Amino acid sequence: MNYPKKTSMRYSGKNKENAPEFIYRVLYGKRKEFFGRTSDHKQKLYNGVAVDEGIPDSVLDKLNSIKEIELRSSCMGESNDKPTFLIFRFKDDFPEEFLDCIQTQIEKLGNIKCGWSLGNMKRPRFGVTWKTWYGKQTKYSKPDFDSWWKELPGKIETAIRICKSKDY
Repeated sequence: MNYPKKTSMRYSGKNKENAPEFIYRVLYGKRKEFFGRTSDHKQKLYNGVAVDEGIPDSVLDKLNSIKEIELRSSCMGESNDKPTFLIFRFKDDFPEEFLDCIQTQIEKLGNIKCGWSLGNMKRPRFGVTWKTWYGKQTKYSKPDFDSWWKELPGKIETAIRICKSKDY
């Protein structure tokens, strides 16, 4: 499927947008540059893939059971500039109206920001985030980290169900 130019961002050369930049733009509506790996979180292996250890396995299990999507990137976050996030894409191609519907429906569910754009592989990618991060034992703690992640699979599933029920 030939996707439209969803944003003014082009994903090659100097305008390439990495995951933290994409998430920052989703959350704040403006671009901020982040260079290289921006966090050194402890990691664990989940299904043979390194993920931040603060993201609950039970949530990863539920996200991986959503048959329509594939997980691409995640972070447990560390500050307002670098919040927790998940990036996923759909396994199948869908029209832009469906993708816009997913974004709208996810955000309607509250305590979440969602955006989509063309990723590095020229396929639509979704970013979901909120101003929360892992670190309950620090002064920067956000107590809603666990609940945000635990609610995430249901929000994605609800949006998919609603948008699939419409004709595109």
